Amino acid sequence: AENEPRAYDGKWPAGGGGGGTERRDDSVRTPRRDGADGHVGEQVKDFASYHRGASRETARIVDSDGHIAFQKPGDPAGVSFTDDEVGQMRGRTLIHNHPGGRAMSSADLIALKHMGLREIIAVRQGDGDTAVRLTPRASKMSDKEFASAVGTTDNQVFQRVWPFVKDGRVAEAVANTYHHDLVLQTLVDQHLIEADGLKAVPQEML
Repeated sequence: AENEPRAYDGKWPAGGGGGGTERRDDSVRTPRRDGADGHVGEQVKDFASYHRGASRETARIVDSDGHIAFQKPGDPAGVSFTDDEVGQMRGRTLIHNHPGGRAMSSADLIALKHMGLREIIAVRQGDGDTAVRLTPRASKMSDKEFASAVGTTDNQVFQRVWPFVKDGRVAEAVANTYHHDLVLQTLVDQHLIEADGLKAVPQEML
């Protein structure tokens, strides 16, 4: 039926609410722990100083000593990598910006696993950043098993958030940001990832 919940694909159904006037209140947040320390933390700060407010994504790959392997610009939707570049990313940290202000997407999480990254960090527009690492449990899973777990969680969270968009209680842009943070929190609860920098979401969505 029209406007009924369905698998979330990163976009809300046409005509599906989005008229809500609620604005996200970033004054209430979960306690933030800095997941990027030492030299990597300095690289995050440096990267954010250039790219936090940018209109397109850029990715920087660094090792645990803070040395830059390479940096690559993308477009507003993301950054594409060659097979050779993916080979250079294993065991390293990927720092990138999110022009829309959202947290990690499911695509980011799948890349974390598939590319063998040590950590993936999203510098969010406005302020704050989110850092995600795999747990030992997730590290033992195949790429396919992990992607399936992420996809299932993504769709389950969509079913919880969608009613708020449908009846106009929450604007689409705000709902998208809540959605990504809820996916991360759910995967943390499932002991599949560790995440720092998650922002608070309405209690009724939990």
